[in-house]
Amino acid sequence: MLLSSTDFIGDVHGHLLRLRHTLHTLGYRETADSWRHPDGRRAVFIGDLVDRGPQIRETVELVRRMVLAGEAECLLGNHEFNLLAWFTPAIHRSGFVRPHNDKNLRQIKATIKDYDGYHALLRTHLEWFYSLPLFIDTPEFVAVHAAWHEASARKLADLLPAQRLTQDVIQRYGTDDEVLCTAIDTLLKGPEVRLPGALQLTDADGARRRDLRIAWWQDPVGTTWRQMAAKWPGQMPDKPFPKGLCRNWWGYPADAKPVFFGHYSMETSPRRISHNICCLDFSGDGGNRVWGVRGIEGE
Repeated sequence: MLLSSTDFIGDVHGHLLRLRHTLHTLGYRETADSWRHPDGRRAVFIGDLVDRGPQIRETVELVRRMVLAGEAECLLGNHEFNLLAWFTPAIHRSGFVRPHNDKNLRQIKATIKDYDGYHALLRTHLEWFYSLPLFIDTPEFVAVHAAWHEASARKLADLLPAQRLTQDVIQRYGTDDEVLCTAIDTLLKGPEVRLPGALQLTDADGARRRDLRIAWWQDPVGTTWRQMAAKWPGQMPDKPFPKGLCRNWWGYPADAKPVFFGHYSMETSPRRISHNICCLDFSGDGGNRVWGVRGIEGE
């Protein structure tokens, strides 16, 4: 895939009308079975098609049809992974890999409701999620749902058949296979650290959090909690970020190929973080849009 002929589309979360608007704005036109660009451009969806929005199954079906028609690629997001884990029986314990508790149900309740009465379509979509890659690494760019860590990508390339998930892999994830869990969590959820003191935050699904999503692209040397926060920076203390929490791979090199990701629901207005770092998930506009970015040669 060439950067100059690729469009990147961020987290959709079941907002079909917003997605259709974004595709139309990028020049794609609806056909009988898909959406196509007249100049042969292809879309890369960053993942998180499900949960929250009002038209989840129709959103998934639109993207699936684009992928099947060769008009797009779609990455697995953490919400698709969580949905697969919700339906995957656990081994060595009762229940499922993703526990059926109130917190987890709140996250997927819109998805469960939207597929009510469409069980065959749900099975089709779950099977399709298994086919989605966890990252795309080309000579010109890299795309991942949350965080790009080359070592984790290499581990998964070695661990996963055809670099895709299987039910067995998700069941192994549920047994706390440390190497597998760390690699999947890094790419799909990004690094997190414990919040300082007694600080707690409420996420987009209404769950109380004691962990902070880290701006892994930021060089942590000499930074503060506020600077290292990918989400809610204004609620973080403007105090030095502890060196002991830093990981040696944080900080995306200025000379690296462009990286595209979503996941973080940043509170600022959409922007490039730097010349080679682009996040496609923003809530600064009230979360009322699905964001798309056009790849341009040399940019």
